[in-house]
Formats: sequence, C-alpha cells, structure tokens
Amino acid sequence: SIASDNSGITLGNEFNFNNGEGNIKNSSITYLGEEGNSSYYAVVCAQDNGAGSVKILKHDGQNNTTLGTSDSTFTTTNNAAAEGHKIAVVVISSTKFVILWNLKYSIVCTRSGTDVTWGEIFDLEGNENGYAYHGAYDPIMNRVVFTTCQGVVKVCTISGSTISLLFESRFYSKDSIV
Repeated sequence: SIASDNSGITLGNEFNFNNGEGNIKNSSITYLGEEGNSSYYAVVCAQDNGAGSVKILKHDGQNNTTLGTSDSTFTTTNNAAAEGHKIAVVVISSTKFVILWNLKYSIVCTRSGTDVTWGEIFDLEGNENGYAYHGAYDPIMNRVVFTTCQGVVKVCTISGSTISLLFESRFYSKDSIV
C-alpha cells in the first residue's frame, strides 16, 4: 500500500504473489469496491506454465494491506498464459468479477472477505478468438462485453457463476488492417 502525507510517500507491505512454479507473464489488478472501511482489489496473473492465479487484496486505508491466502490457482486449459495472452478482468459487483483470457476462456469469481471462489472454466466458443484487451459490464442488461485489438467483440450473459456467449461480431474486416 502507498500513503501520502505532505512530507512524502510511505510504502507499506510488499507481497509475493506467485502461486506456482511458473513465472508471471501477465497480470491485472482491478478495484472491486468497499466493504466497511476497507477497499478490495482482485489481483490476477497468468504464469508461463499455463496456470492462472487470483488473489484478493484488502486495503484498510491506514497503510495496512492483506493479501488473501485461499488456494486460488486455475489451469488456463490451453496454456494461453504461456503464450503471453492478456487477461481481461471485469467487475460485476464488489463481490463478483469475470476473468477472460485468449478471448475464449472465462471464469466467474466470487469474493468473500479475502477469499475467492469460482465456477467452472467456460469455453465461450464462437468463431473469433484473439487477445482479450478490454471488458465492461452493463448492469441494466446484465451483460459483459469483451473486445480485442483484432476487432472482435463478444457479448456474454452472467447467471450465478455461469457465463455464456450471447453473440460475437467483428467490427472491422481482417483485410482492412494496414
């Protein structure tokens, strides 16, 4: 954690995040929200051995930070992590978020304190794959939208710990890339 007063910046705790024997290739941190006087973040990484890790980081605003200790390693099924594909994390609520990698595989995660659990890894199938770059949640329609630099958008529905592909589209032609 980092705190600032008028005399400078103070650094707090430092954590080792690596959950496995691989090296971290890609990582993402996303603000989930507040509960009580604490702020919560989801920290996700992909390792070069094909493993993915999720930890919950709790910051109490007083230079005290806690990293969740639950066993939170999942397999990225096709070693997308080893290939260096970016991970996209989308917040649904302060206790629920979705991780997507390789614009094909996804997992719905649930936070309770600093513990995290998830449902099954879902293959969103479809015809368009690529690197997941960004995602957003539409709370009115209960939809998650993911995009890539290859011009693909995937719209998904969430129900409990299940995510399903509603539709996908290419918003520019592969042939128009210069």
